[in-house]
Amino acid sequence: MVAVFVIYGLISEETDSMAANGVNQRERMRERPRKGGKPMSKSFVNKALLGGAVAAGAAVWAIAPRSFSDKRRHYVPAVPDVWYAHRGL
Repeated sequence: MVAVFVIYGLISEETDSMAANGVNQRERMRERPRKGGKPMSKSFVNKALLGGAVAAGAAVWAIAPRSFSDKRRHYVPAVPDVWYAHRGL
């Protein structure tokens, strides 16, 4: 309970000093530079775009037909044993 009063006292002192100086909290927040330098939404968009590109590349790789040399290397028969076999997708 004492901690609540201490925190309340610190907050009220800060707001009183801000009111005495005529400084608005939003103006103070605008002046303070962001830690990373970039807005948070821009880094999120960059990560989302990178993740989307990786997912699209993995999808293209997964559904791409096998090359002739890959078929020979892994002994894939020309006619499959099961006519309507899928590739596990």
